[in-house]
Amino acid sequence: MRIKTLADRYLYVPNRLKGESTFEGNPIVSDRVKNIIDEDGVNFITQKLHNFSSIRKEMYGNNFKEYYGMYFKQYVFDLKLRLFFKIEEILDDDSHNFKVDLYREEKEMEDNSNIGAYRLITRGRVFTPDSF
Repeated sequence: MRIKTLADRYLYVPNRLKGESTFEGNPIVSDRVKNIIDEDGVNFITQKLHNFSSIRKEMYGNNFKEYYGMYFKQYVFDLKLRLFFKIEEILDDDSHNFKVDLYREEKEMEDNSNIGAYRLITRGRVFTPDSF
């Protein structure tokens, strides 16, 4: 599997945890992340979270955050560099801003092909936030 687009490179890590976070604010990017990915990568991740929030509001109605909200920590895997990024909503912030930081390198994934790593991440079985 060749990494041709940002969607190929940055994989959302599925999870089933419940919460009331919307990630509708702006990203606050750590210096470590700024040195690893460019603005296009941050914008892609931000837009993906904004889209999730919009879709969940449409699916579950927009009256109550407990219906459409997400867990306050989300993760994205960089398939190219084999890194996890942690996206964490700032809970005491009414603007729903969120921090984007490097979570960890995934040495175990280095032996997998791109398609193998892609399958492990997108199936939602191996890497879940509660296992981090």
